Amino acid sequence: MSWEVVSCWIEGHPGLASWVQAIGSILAIGAAGLFPFVHERAKEKRLRRNTLKSLLHLSVSLRDLQLRIKDSLANDGRNLRWLKGDGPAELNEIGQLISELPASLFVGFEMACLSDMRICAGFAQQMHSIIVLSKSSQINGIYDMNELINSNQSKIEQIDQVINYLGSNL
Repeated sequence: MSWEVVSCWIEGHPGLASWVQAIGSILAIGAAGLFPFVHERAKEKRLRRNTLKSLLHLSVSLRDLQLRIKDSLANDGRNLRWLKGDGPAELNEIGQLISELPASLFVGFEMACLSDMRICAGFAQQMHSIIVLSKSSQINGIYDMNELINSNQSKIEQIDQVINYLGSNL
């Protein structure tokens, strides 16, 4: 079929142009009405994905801090290294960032992940306090250091579960 045949057929039907224009107008109006909904949905998905990525990044950072805390609890010489280094400041910042993540952006198991991260950050703050106390006084008689190290290890494993879940769902 050549272009001339199509052109002759179109010229033979004078009302065709108005019908094509009417259908095109209806489709354009429908697309214009649908665009805000599609755009908003894409925006929500992007926000949710970015929030989960942020939680994953904070989880990895918190796990690294928990490992450093575990080393400090296990080795008295590393207490000063923890206290003189950036660990306490990093821990404070990560804890604050985790607490500021809006829970309304999480659903289902992800809410449990956020809760676990907040609990682990609070536990890390407690361990930091114990490290500070151990520098100023002898607290080995008050706290069973092996029990604290084991508790810290369980929190590290809890964070690892969060990291594995988030890593597999992004």
